[in-house]
Amino acid sequence: MRILLHAGAAIHSCNSNERTIQMQGTLRPYLFEFKRAVQSSKTTLAVGAQTQRLKCQKSTCALEERSSKRPSSILTMPMPSIEETSPSTSMPEFQTPPTPDNPTTQVTPDSTANQPVSSQPICPLQLPTEVDAPRPSRPCRLPRHYQDELPEPMAPVVPMCPVVDLPSLPRRVILHVFDSFRTAFNKFGIARDYRHRPSYDPDALLSVLDLSDLPRCHEVDPNGAHEGCDDSYGSSGERAPPWPWANMSIWRLMTWKLTGSSQKSNGEVTRLVRDMIQAVDFDIDDFANFDASNQLKRLEGKVAPNTTMAFNCDDWREEAPEIIIPTREKQREGNGHSFRVPGLMCRSLTAVIKTAFSEPISKWFHLTPFKHVWKSPSGREQCVYDELYSSDAWNKAHDEIQKQKCTDNCQLERVVAGLMFWSDSMQLNQFGHASAWPIYLFFGNLSKYIRASPASGACYPIVFIPPLLPSLKAFVKTMSQRKSQSDVLAHCKRELFHAVWNILLDKDFIEAYKNGIVVKCFNGKYRHVYPRIFTYSADYPEKTLLATIQDKGHCPCPRCLIPKAHFSNTGLWNDIKAWISQARTYMQSKIISARDAIYQHGAPIKGAIVERLLKDSSLVPTLNAFTEHLSPLGFKLFPIIVVDLMHEFELGVLKNVLKHLIRILYIVDPSNIARLNERYMAIPPFGVDGIRSFPLDIVEMTQKTVHHFEDMLQCAIPAFDSLFLDEHNASIRVLLFRLTVSQSE
Repeated sequence: MRILLHAGAAIHSCNSNERTIQMQGTLRPYLFEFKRAVQSSKTTLAVGAQTQRLKCQKSTCALEERSSKRPSSILTMPMPSIEETSPSTSMPEFQTPPTPDNPTTQVTPDSTANQPVSSQPICPLQLPTEVDAPRPSRPCRLPRHYQDELPEPMAPVVPMCPVVDLPSLPRRVILHVFDSFRTAFNKFGIARDYRHRPSYDPDALLSVLDLSDLPRCHEVDPNGAHEGCDDSYGSSGERAPPWPWANMSIWRLMTWKLTGSSQKSNGEVTRLVRDMIQAVDFDIDDFANFDASNQLKRLEGKVAPNTTMAFNCDDWREEAPEIIIPTREKQREGNGHSFRVPGLMCRSLTAVIKTAFSEPISKWFHLTPFKHVWKSPSGREQCVYDELYSSDAWNKAHDEIQKQKCTDNCQLERVVAGLMFWSDSMQLNQFGHASAWPIYLFFGNLSKYIRASPASGACYPIVFIPPLLPSLKAFVKTMSQRKSQSDVLAHCKRELFHAVWNILLDKDFIEAYKNGIVVKCFNGKYRHVYPRIFTYSADYPEKTLLATIQDKGHCPCPRCLIPKAHFSNTGLWNDIKAWISQARTYMQSKIISARDAIYQHGAPIKGAIVERLLKDSSLVPTLNAFTEHLSPLGFKLFPIIVVDLMHEFELGVLKNVLKHLIRILYIVDPSNIARLNERYMAIPPFGVDGIRSFPLDIVEMTQKTVHHFEDMLQCAIPAFDSLFLDEHNASIRVLLFRLTVSQSE
């Protein structure tokens, strides 16, 4: 089309000249050929342009012969070549027809580029044109619904002014005036309210990479800590290998072999390079005389070294808690038989606190609490509860220790160490009887996003509770001819659990809870740390052990005294008021009376005398270690028992709902079970662990872990759709949607 425009311009500019009219008549058939070549969809532009160029060369030769007898004022005008007027079309080389002046002239598409303008006549089609200027570049932006709102840190906190040493003054009453202030609101409308100016703000060091879950084990922190690869096995600077491996290099190699896919693919080889070879603690010299068979035997225990090697670091020690087994004899001094349970591995809570505050991970500890405030577009403010260190309980505990009188006139900064306990007994294999009962400690000073990261090293095992020995069970059987001794064994398990906590809540921890301990933090500053217990999370059977109540008794809730018959009112306003007014309290006098009846008068554990004292409140005849040690210091046990979503929702409510839906499918149409399996099998995996591959028979609920039920719920709406009757299908979709929303929160 650009060639046609040049030809039209040539015709228009030569209308006033007779010679031009003659040229126009000469070019008319060629213009028709140009137009037909451009508009034809079956002929390529390159071939058409080449044909027209050959014809133009013939006309040029004819015009040169005619122009030799005429003035050349018009034909000698400098004009661009055809190659310049058609930059988007690549032309092949061609030979011009031989002429008397130039018998062998070869013209290429690039031969005229950057050449000086010739004074010889050129085809009148090649008129000068204006070169198209490129458009100015502008930044490319994604549409608004594709733009990611990255987290924005809060405004930096002004550092506290240095303290000036003043001369000693006479004793007087001191009023605690807090230097309260509020930070600026960020783009999400969130600010922080501080009771006083903090000395350290860990969020000022956060970056977007710190909030990412991408592996960064090869990066090294400027302070000397390896980001994303914190040491979770030892507190020393040199990482201790997990038992029973000799060093970290062998541990990484055997971990790669024993985990992941059994058929090592390209992804497995990539994981080998990233997780092992590129690790900062990998050393090729550690593989001297390496044999994989011996290492597997070492793991299986055939040639394993002494098991105490696993507890040599971080002040682990072995204890033997003592429990008293009732013998059903009437004795004023007591009829209990003392029995020690060996094999308890534990470590001091105060030692763990000092270790945690001195490790590199403590640079993310929040030492000063605050309240998150959100301002709506209308200007209304509302508190946001997202972290433990921004809760009302933490702010209250922080204010109490600031007002507490210090016995040694210590002027160090007082901070709270928020303790969060988890416990869960587990089975270690599928076909054996190996089990473990650990108790873990987390620190609420850390953000929940860091605590949830497996590579953060934020989890501190503090104790491994041993099981009841067969010798103890045999001794219990000798006391009575009854075949079932379940009541006595359950009582022994409760006694063992609280005997373990009697060891953990030792004198050092009680003193630290009362007066605090001086700890040198990771940044080199000394602070006065006061441990406070905020949460204890466990499944329902362990909650009954912790709260010393009966399992599924008359009042089964560990936090209130609402009877089981009133559970149908759950969620109603009257139930909320009853939950507050009937909060559970520790009834020490009733428990002591029941224990006297058992250990001095020989009453059975579930006899009439004991049940008359304890049944109404669903109590058990076991003294609670937490209440006995910490209640004089103002500690309340039952508020720290929090909801465990994994056991109570995912392995409780969700599992039961899915089972019931499958039962309904069996009743409606058994063939729908096969359709349900086919639908789940057709769902592909998503992400690293977002949705895993589903098994062939999804309706079989045997050996299912939590992530299986999570994946089933995420895909349940399309999988169960239209498998039920029409009058129930919509209600079931709503039920599954609300369960999905609850699980995602």
